[in-house]
Amino acid sequence: RKMDERSRSIAVFIIGSLDDDGYLRRDLESLSYDILLRLNIETDEQEVEKILKVIQEFEPAGVGARNLQECLLLQISPKNEAQNRARTILEEYFEEFTKKHYAKISSKMGITQEELKEAIDEIIRLNPRPGGKLMIPMMSRRNRLSLIFSLKRKTGNLL
Repeated sequence: RKMDERSRSIAVFIIGSLDDDGYLRRDLESLSYDILLRLNIETDEQEVEKILKVIQEFEPAGVGARNLQECLLLQISPKNEAQNRARTILEEYFEEFTKKHYAKISSKMGITQEELKEAIDEIIRLNPRPGGKLMIPMMSRRNRLSLIFSLKRKTGNLL
């Protein structure tokens, strides 16, 4: 997918806004405002969201998520029944899952304890801190360049 210079500049700014865990903790409206102030690029939440979606396709899976639920959902692509159930739990029963209300989940989903266990095992394999793989903590120059390189590869353009 080709990305023009404007979109690439916004993407680099978003990448620079990721926290140590690889999350984007800022709301899109304030991010849009900062992009205007710092890059002199007028944008809106919809454009920032569209570019964020491209970043969320990068490795490691889950990077660019705005919360834990989104992070986990970005990582799971159902290839079997356990993964399908895991996705359903993350989408529809996330609060119950975080509170370990497993009996409630299996009852509402109409699944056995074993099926529930298999789905939870799939969720437990996911990485809740994808930025840790990149060591985004100070977003070292090398790691920032790694994400930017991913952006270039994905869009087919140099920055």
